[in-house]
Amino acid sequence: MAKYNIIAHILTLTRILLTPVFAVCIYYVKEYPYLNEWMKTILIVAAVTDWLDGFIAKNFGSKSSLGTLLDPIADKIFLDTSIIMVSISYNLPLPITIILVGRDIIVLIVWSFYVFVSEKKYKAVSHPFGKIMIAFQIATVASVVFYPKDLLVETLCFGAAFFSIGSAIIYIIKIDKYRKPIE
Repeated sequence: MAKYNIIAHILTLTRILLTPVFAVCIYYVKEYPYLNEWMKTILIVAAVTDWLDGFIAKNFGSKSSLGTLLDPIADKIFLDTSIIMVSISYNLPLPITIILVGRDIIVLIVWSFYVFVSEKKYKAVSHPFGKIMIAFQIATVASVVFYPKDLLVETLCFGAAFFSIGSAIIYIIKIDKYRKPIE
């Protein structure tokens, strides 16, 4: 079981390590179109490692406290960094970037404070708005990689911003409902 934990952790860390390379590719792809192949490869590797570490944890009984903490952090590091770079590269309005990244920071702070004050261990339970927000963010990044059209990127970012605001409000107002105590 420990062997599978290590494999899952390495897969998660791989996503974190690929993040700056992916960010540089997004930033420079318009000047150096060959970077698009790198972006495609990195995005596919990130998706596969995300799926694979979850698969290993669930199917080989190797869920760990570190993995439970590290996996969503790796996801947010990759996705938020990508969104920031997309915003810069596509000259998206600064408020959109602030909404998309700020939502994660605010929810993290509020939930961390809640967990600290309550002195209980919790696991996150997702809301459909949160899942839709993530889908829009992933679609935004994927559109930059696979179909980089300004209007499509902007539209997806605005959709992500709408669901970011909605999910933040839901998660903060109904915090008891979306944080379940671990027995």
